Amino acid sequence: MNCHKKKLLLFIFTVFLIFALLLVLLLTGCGAKTKSVKKQIDPEEVLNEVDYITKDRIAFASYSTGKSQIYIMNNDGTNIINISKNDVNEFGFSWSPDGKKLAFTSDNFGRGQVFIINSDGTSRENLTGDDSWYGYPSWSPDGNMLAYVSGQPEMQNGQANIKGQVYIMNINDSNKIDISGGIYNDWNPIWSPDGKKIVFVSYKDSVPQVYTMNPDGTDRSNLSNNNLEELYPTWSPDGSRIAFVSYVNAIPQIYTMNPDGTDRSNLYNNNLEELYPTWSPDGSKIAFVSYKDSI
Repeated sequence: MNCHKKKLLLFIFTVFLIFALLLVLLLTGCGAKTKSVKKQIDPEEVLNEVDYITKDRIAFASYSTGKSQIYIMNNDGTNIINISKNDVNEFGFSWSPDGKKLAFTSDNFGRGQVFIINSDGTSRENLTGDDSWYGYPSWSPDGNMLAYVSGQPEMQNGQANIKGQVYIMNINDSNKIDISGGIYNDWNPIWSPDGKKIVFVSYKDSVPQVYTMNPDGTDRSNLSNNNLEELYPTWSPDGSRIAFVSYVNAIPQIYTMNPDGTDRSNLYNNNLEELYPTWSPDGSKIAFVSYKDSI
């Protein structure tokens, strides 16, 4: 091989080496950025909850850190912010009507407590703070009250179970009012948009059913009135419909119905597991969790 060919091959090899080095540095830099600033949620990270506050912002719970944490993101899955930022399980959340705060459940003290926090993750405040279990708060439409669940853990067959009672409280004082009356096992209270009713799940007859009652605990009404497990009720923004989950043929499906329990409608009528419905602010859509690969 003559001298010119050797120089040409050396030049080509040098250029290729420099290009490869630059490519490695570029990919390393991009990888570091991806790890430090998360831009999009992976579908498997959603724990079991999602909640709109405006058409642009959604809150959700995720196990991506090894603990259930509460996040806020754009409705396209970008710009994710962890507002929990700790190593305890936090879940069961609700936006305040003005969108400035979230009420949520935290295991910060070894058992559930109701906290409120600003939507940027600042100013955490424990509203309950005693030895009972508290969780799943829901704001009243005027933003002054919370409905939530409370109970004492009881050991049954080696497991701690809670007989839930629905309480309401003013966020500015510590006065807690039991509106379940200490009788039934009631969960997941959600205020109606006009503040006149609370929809919830009751295990009165062992099978969970969707009920409504007045905020003072009167006029309890079973909307399900069947033998199916029915859970996770939530009001449409105008209060004209209630979305919920019904275990028809043992498969959870999303239904809607009138506030008196009439006109039940299966939204998708398929064989997929669908859970945790929540309405968009304008009532045109329902966000939910689907386990499309589990059937």
